Amino acid sequence: MTVVYIESQDTLATACDALQSQPWIAIDTEFSRERTYYAKLCLIQIASSDQVILIDPLKLESLEPLNAILTNPNILKVFHAAYQDLEIFYTLFGQLPGPLFDTQLAAALLGLGNQTGYANLVYEIMGVSLNKSQTRTDWSKRPLSDKQIEYAIDDVRYLFQLYPKIDAQLTSLGRRDWLQADLEKLSDSRSFEIDQDKLWCKVKGYQRLSGIQLAILKQLATWREGLAQKQDRPRKHVLRDDILISLARLKPESREAIASIPNLLRSLSNSLIDEVIAINKQVLKSSKDEWPVLPSYTRLSKQEEILADALMIVLKWAAKKHHLSSEIIATRKDIEKLILDKDTQPIMQGWRFDYAGKYLSDFLQGKAQLRAIQGKLELAY
Repeated sequence: MTVVYIESQDTLATACDALQSQPWIAIDTEFSRERTYYAKLCLIQIASSDQVILIDPLKLESLEPLNAILTNPNILKVFHAAYQDLEIFYTLFGQLPGPLFDTQLAAALLGLGNQTGYANLVYEIMGVSLNKSQTRTDWSKRPLSDKQIEYAIDDVRYLFQLYPKIDAQLTSLGRRDWLQADLEKLSDSRSFEIDQDKLWCKVKGYQRLSGIQLAILKQLATWREGLAQKQDRPRKHVLRDDILISLARLKPESREAIASIPNLLRSLSNSLIDEVIAINKQVLKSSKDEWPVLPSYTRLSKQEEILADALMIVLKWAAKKHHLSSEIIATRKDIEKLILDKDTQPIMQGWRFDYAGKYLSDFLQGKAQLRAIQGKLELAY
């Protein structure tokens, strides 16, 4: 298989033109984001039927020719654990690649475990052991080493070969439509957009605040997000969560009051401290009707906790019966929500209902019972 390393606009355009005739391609990215808000894209790998293309975004002025491939409806884009790759492309181009195939989602529907790693999947399906020594390497450094290049090639070379094998297994089991439903959810651009009104819910310790404190936290969290984006720094590098919580609690309206918060003066410039004070003063004048409230949470009673334990057993029984991972069907939180609201949960819809939800429903209605029969747990009717 030919390997092409692309670091010029002309070569990128030529390679993308050649990809237009491919029915499917495998894609992966290498990036870093430990010290930045946005992921720093360092390498894009694409495998087709006859070559592997390594695109070096650090050497290119524009990746626009690639967008024509990513959005071509006649080319299936195959990823493994696609979310972070999709997030990068959504930030870069303002739209998501499609149509998609995610081998990690597909593997779960084949009973190969939830969130199966790429190397494990390659070994399980193809019997090939991959060298993962470059997993934590710094992809921003140039030139890339021979080991990095080989690692990058392997990440898509076998992914391209995995797709038809996994797709055939899904089809033979009648589970291809199951995957399509999950892929449609993954392809929803709203999953990659920041809900400004909910940023305060991501601040560690927000549950300990109330009233005007939450209103201040909400505005500060939104302000911090904008600052993190502008400076391209992780939000917690701009201002730690515990400092946001302290600001919300103390409601400081002066520099003297702010000085009592540990590490704050070292974290922000004078002008940014003035912005924090202005935010506090503005929120303190706001109407109570504008204040956020903590999300409601209904705790299960002790009897309902026991019922949830039993339903988890039924879920695991159903998953084993159909050679599936229970986590791909439902989580403990899903089961708890099912007890509180039986009709609207995903497990009571589509294929999840057919393969597990109906058993849970029968158990809840007393139509089925858990029994130990000859040393095995069974759901008996």
